[in-house]
Amino acid sequence: MSFRTTLACRLALIPLLGIAAQAAHAEDGDWSVVAGPAVYVGPKFPGASSTRATPLVYQDVSYQKRWFSQGFDVLGYYLQNDETWQSGLDLQIDPTERRAKDDLRLAGLGDVHATARARAFAQYSWSFLTVLTDVTQDIGGQRQGVLANADVFFSAPLGDLIVSVGPGLSWGNGRYMRTLFGVDAEQSARSGLARYDVGSGVREHRLNLILNYTFDKQWSATVTVARARLAGEVAASPIVAQRRQTTTQATVGYRFR
Repeated sequence: MSFRTTLACRLALIPLLGIAAQAAHAEDGDWSVVAGPAVYVGPKFPGASSTRATPLVYQDVSYQKRWFSQGFDVLGYYLQNDETWQSGLDLQIDPTERRAKDDLRLAGLGDVHATARARAFAQYSWSFLTVLTDVTQDIGGQRQGVLANADVFFSAPLGDLIVSVGPGLSWGNGRYMRTLFGVDAEQSARSGLARYDVGSGVREHRLNLILNYTFDKQWSATVTVARARLAGEVAASPIVAQRRQTTTQATVGYRFR
């Protein structure tokens, strides 16, 4: 699954959003629908020194505060959803990919495609503090294994602007690490790179920043920036050209309901 395929999947949500918007007007209070244009900017591959920008259609849809579709989380269900706790399961698009043509050092390593993931998550919020953890499993057959994330946010309102900032980290299992940062014997023979074995461990440490501005009851804008540093065996991989990685997403949303 290429990132272009993930974009097509997101575009396919447009008619569903239209249906949801109509339902929102028919059933007061059951639906919440926000949609609009977005752009995602991130490394061409994990450890890349160059970036790629991709236009997207952003959606934030919920039904009876149980079913939801938000960003790369295509379809999910809340097991618990209140002001303090949110937990649930969802299906997620992971845009992480690596194409041999993106960098000379990737020649002979083969492509790694974007994939689908099953995700379990839990979030705790109290006052200005939010703690979010999740565990995801590759179900798209792209050998991207298990990835776990933990993030802490401290939020403050500044008029119509809400600023959230805090640290986070990601952990990958051996399969995930070997696929994205390892060089096996066959790849070594094809590429000329030395064989590189990597096991499970922390992939990166990061600092997150979220800016959310509300213009009026219908319009809002959000900018999310994650500044990460690849860690340990990951940072030492011969595939990595740059240890510091920045991912940004900017969205403009219109609230239908």
